[in-house]
Amino acid sequence: LPTTTPSTPPTSLPTSVPLPLPTGVPTAVPSYSLIPTPSPSWEPSSTPTYAPTSNCVDGTYYSDFSCHECPIGKYSFFDNTPPYPSNCSVCAPGQYNTAIGQPSCTDCAIGKLSSP
Repeated sequence: LPTTTPSTPPTSLPTSVPLPLPTGVPTAVPSYSLIPTPSPSWEPSSTPTYAPTSNCVDGTYYSDFSCHECPIGKYSFFDNTPPYPSNCSVCAPGQYNTAIGQPSCTDCAIGKLSSP
């Protein structure tokens, strides 16, 4: 059971054997650590993260730590929520696009076809 007074008087020097009760003098100075904490902090991290550092937009994908535009005939929807698209999707048969960086594909006109 805890007591209100220590069984041994506090000392100013560290001991070689741990004591069952705390001493009156701190034995170590707190230090900062680069190990991640379980809760978020307002301090910036000293190590890089795998999340994008800039907001990618629709019609792009995330690779090699940056955003890249989708090529002609492909598209992507990028909402900045992991997992980030790491490539673009091919337009479905019967759809097309003729520009890079497109967020969607266009349906072919009646009587026209398109294939990936």
